[in-house]
Amino acid sequence: MALLHTALRSRPPSYQGLHIADFWAWLRYFPAVSTDPNLSLRSEWDELDAHQKTILSDDWGVGFSTGIIGQLLGVLVWADTSHVAKLTKGWTPPLVTLTSTNKKGPKKSPDFLGFTPGLDIVVLECKGTQSGSDVSTKQIGKGVAQKQAISFSGVTPLQSLVGGLYIPLETHSAVAEWQVRDPEPGSDGSARPGAPLELAKAILRSEMCGFLKMMGLARLAELLDVDADGGGWPTEWRERLPPFVDTMQRNEVNYVGVTRSLELPRGTRIGDTECQALDAYLMISANVLDALAGPSLDKQLGGLVDRVCRHAEPPSWSLEEGEPDGGPSHEATSVALETPSGLRVEVTWR
Repeated sequence: MALLHTALRSRPPSYQGLHIADFWAWLRYFPAVSTDPNLSLRSEWDELDAHQKTILSDDWGVGFSTGIIGQLLGVLVWADTSHVAKLTKGWTPPLVTLTSTNKKGPKKSPDFLGFTPGLDIVVLECKGTQSGSDVSTKQIGKGVAQKQAISFSGVTPLQSLVGGLYIPLETHSAVAEWQVRDPEPGSDGSARPGAPLELAKAILRSEMCGFLKMMGLARLAELLDVDADGGGWPTEWRERLPPFVDTMQRNEVNYVGVTRSLELPRGTRIGDTECQALDAYLMISANVLDALAGPSLDKQLGGLVDRVCRHAEPPSWSLEEGEPDGGPSHEATSVALETPSGLRVEVTWR
């Protein structure tokens, strides 16, 4: 599940263009997990250079932290904090303020904003390392300082958290560890009617924008990457889909999606299965895109937030394991994760 969460979060929403790296960077992590009962990395991954190790650790920290906190607090949607701030820039009065544009260091803004069925806001900073539990603890301390780089007006977050993952190699005796700290959120303490809904709409808009761009649907994504009052979502959105997009169906639900495959080195194993390739499917519910259609995108987004919250009875995140045709299997050959907002990531191996 954590690796599928990594897939959902590993691409900044403002990043333009479709690149194979959007897929393989997280997809290649699947064979990295050792067969040891305790979570660890296969010994081959010790040969990565320091930069690649840092990327893996950061990505896994994102996947584990968003997945665990999402389950514990019932977060329905996560979105990139900087992108949400961009979407809400110029609002009067401002709901979210970033005190710095730094991309690293103590003044960097937290990674993600999310909302729950009750429209409570959750702030999350994610950390990850392969260097030891003590390093993870130090990272989390730095993450606490980063919480001062964001403040809210009219909204007081339910939680403001820092999550950190330490994952060892299988050859080490250490055990993987995930830690969390909960510093006080930055807020003026005020509550303004309607403010949580407005912020939730921006968070949902950012999540969908990033996912559409990762699918390669840049022109549709651009409609969500501008001021929501600037126009509506086209009812003929299907006619704007590029030729590489397919119509797919899962569990009697219709999706539009894209597929990418990754060949694996000889001898690669996932669990007890020797695999030659991975196939990744990125899908979004056609019903969700239909629900956006109308003259006022802002109004439609409000309706979609309400729909996501009302249908968020547990399990609000759907994790499926089995064979590619959906049948059960003693040895799973596919795994899929669907978000409450209708985004679906599916991986099969063969």
